[in-house]
Amino acid sequence: MSRRTPRRRSSNPGELRKHLLGGALTVLALGVLAAGAYVYATVARPPALDQATLCPVDGPRAVAVVLLDSTDEIPEIAKREIRTVLVDMAETLPAFAVGTVASYGLAIWVHQMLAGPPGPPAR
Repeated sequence: MSRRTPRRRSSNPGELRKHLLGGALTVLALGVLAAGAYVYATVARPPALDQATLCPVDGPRAVAVVLLDSTDEIPEIAKREIRTVLVDMAETLPAFAVGTVASYGLAIWVHQMLAGPPGPPAR
């Protein structure tokens, strides 16, 4: 009966790191792909427009209204609170836009760190 020789482990510790990094990147890529598929499947499609008026055929989808009942006098503190809430709502929208652009820039930066800068390959 022949004796089996035990398998030798690789003496290169960088090999394990490469496999772990590759596995982590694969999981990350699959997560991003799944998130993209979810967003694509659930995003609202643009409405069909009437060619003459350029209005949606089905009518408006949503309306944002701020209604203040001023039949009674509004106290000064309530006026300040209302003004603060409206200003906060108006200032929040650009922050979401900046966050979207910044996250896209971060994604490009990470890609370039891993894959290298765009352009022809170096000789």
